[in-house]
Amino acid sequence: MNSQQNTTKHRRESKARTLVSAVVMLAFTFSVGFAATSGAAQADSSHEIANTGGGNGHLYQYEYAKATSPGGVNYSYLLYTPAGWTPDVHWPLYMNLHGCGESAAEMMVSSQLNVLADSEHFVVAYPDNQGDIGGCWRSVTNDYVGPISGNADVTRGANGQADIVAGMTKQIISNYGIDTERVYMAGGSSGAFQTSGTAAAYPELYAAVGNIAGPGPGMAATCAVYPDLVVPLYAQSAVRQMGSRAHVMPFITFGGTNDPLGELNLIVAGGCSRLAAKEWLAINNILKPKQFAVDPTVVNGQVPNGYKWKKITSKATNGCVIGEEWVINGMGHAWPGGSTDPAYDGIFNDSKGPDASRLTWEFFKQFTLSGGNVTCGAGGGAADGVEAGDSGSQVPTGAVVTTPKKVPAKWILKWPTKSGKAKVGKKVKVTVPKLSALAKGHKVTKTYRWTVAGKRVGATGRTIKLKKAFRNKAVKVTLTIKAPGFTPRAKTISFGKVK
Repeated sequence: MNSQQNTTKHRRESKARTLVSAVVMLAFTFSVGFAATSGAAQADSSHEIANTGGGNGHLYQYEYAKATSPGGVNYSYLLYTPAGWTPDVHWPLYMNLHGCGESAAEMMVSSQLNVLADSEHFVVAYPDNQGDIGGCWRSVTNDYVGPISGNADVTRGANGQADIVAGMTKQIISNYGIDTERVYMAGGSSGAFQTSGTAAAYPELYAAVGNIAGPGPGMAATCAVYPDLVVPLYAQSAVRQMGSRAHVMPFITFGGTNDPLGELNLIVAGGCSRLAAKEWLAINNILKPKQFAVDPTVVNGQVPNGYKWKKITSKATNGCVIGEEWVINGMGHAWPGGSTDPAYDGIFNDSKGPDASRLTWEFFKQFTLSGGNVTCGAGGGAADGVEAGDSGSQVPTGAVVTTPKKVPAKWILKWPTKSGKAKVGKKVKVTVPKLSALAKGHKVTKTYRWTVAGKRVGATGRTIKLKKAFRNKAVKVTLTIKAPGFTPRAKTISFGKVK
């Protein structure tokens, strides 16, 4: 074994020790307070960072919540906007949570998500919990099955880390003009634990989730030895937590067969990401009884000069995809794919695995919040770009998915035009664009998104009445035209400042 291999082995073992020690310490440590509740915090300072993790856009660090007592946790996030981003376009948001012994900046570089965001046009946020024991999100020790109460970090409105992550999400949506229909979240290691806890507490924010080396809602690190029999109990608890905001949650999981928090199967027990796939499927079947099941057909492949893998797909009764479980043969505890830099590869990520960053995104972008996952197939589930019966992200070894075509320009005979004066008390509106006969036979929908001074307002139709509060603020509306099998086409119209 050469010196570089020795160094990588030492770092990997050090990271594993950090996770174990952090879990033990967190289990016996009370959380200190922090100055934030869901949606209440304001980014009181920010600055641009030169290292963009390989991306060609801009990276900013925002402070979100400061500790209120010595030794507490300071919460911040990195926010990446690719070149060409403007708030008028309303791009999707990908929330990516780091694991134990890892910072937001290290997650950014190791996952290489910013490079992908440049080509796929989405915004990326990396929440950070500076000062927490071992850098772990506390859901990793917060095992919980029961009524809604008693566990702050996975409970809505309990002033815990679920509130913190959801509050960051809301803040970014508001400040960056994010498309609220296309907000997604994934995490690795303890970040996967917090992803599940936050998604169950705030399902109305997220259209789909991803768990890399971590379980579904409610399970702590002891999931490494849990039997499959406990899955229904955790699923029922998660649905209670979701409450009236519950919706079918599309899911994608990744785990290595050498990782107890991944796919290490102790014969119908253990393997946290393995249990995550089972729990999310059970949750969806509680919400839509007997609608979803594991497809018996398994896709197998191998990364060139890397690990073999298999993909297990969950589908609705009509054949459309609602979940993917990726089992990576021989991989340990790491984010699959990502950076080949030895400062990260083999420590935070494993480049010999399938590209989890691209695969999560290819899965996510099939789904929207209100239309893409309420049912499945007609009316949702597969959402824009995936017809019923499509197996979702078809991934041979290269993990490349064909992107749906945009709604053809020749369908649209006339783009919307505006009318009305931007004065307080008056109404302004946009005309509905005419569609050609070529659009007939397609389920075409039109949505209107109104913003005032860059912030979304409640109007959803063609007309808005201008209130006194809008005075001296710019009013805009974005019309989006969608059709199954096509990605949306959008246009933003500005009415100028209200007088």
